[in-house]
Amino acid sequence: MVKQTVLLQGDHHIKRISEIVQEANKFQSKMALYTPAYNKRINLKDALGLLSLPLQKGAEVTVTAIGTDEQEAIAAIVNRL
Repeated sequence: MVKQTVLLQGDHHIKRISEIVQEANKFQSKMALYTPAYNKRINLKDALGLLSLPLQKGAEVTVTAIGTDEQEAIAAIVNRL
């Protein structure tokens, strides 16, 4: 398992979340986003789950990936956040 904590660089509206989900679906790894502020872990391949979080610029989140392509998956998602 690989994980990385980041600060969100922008607001996450529907279009941006859609792009994150599309990027996550390119990988076989299971991926999740954890928000300590809300104590929630959401599947990064689930747009509705991500929309349920009020993700705002500057929020701290942790991205995790488990699978054969976990390193590449983390790098791709962190670049989108």
